Amino acid sequence: MSFMSEGSVDLLNPEDAHRIRIKIADLGNSCWVHKHFSEDIQTCQYRAIEVLIGAEYDTPADIWSTACMMNYERHLMK
Repeated sequence: MSFMSEGSVDLLNPEDAHRIRIKIADLGNSCWVHKHFSEDIQTCQYRAIEVLIGAEYDTPADIWSTACMMNYERHLMK
């Protein structure tokens, strides 16, 4: 089975960016940007480096986790 089928969107191609439709769900580890409730904010397998080492974190940590999940799913489809 090929990851890309005819008419599908290539998530890694910038020219297809306008065609990407993604829904993101919070699975229970979220917190406010200005008020962190816990240092355990991400699934261990997708945890950003700054969170792993206990440094300050912000929304780029969420982007890291999302990219990890997308990459994992992409490899499952191959």
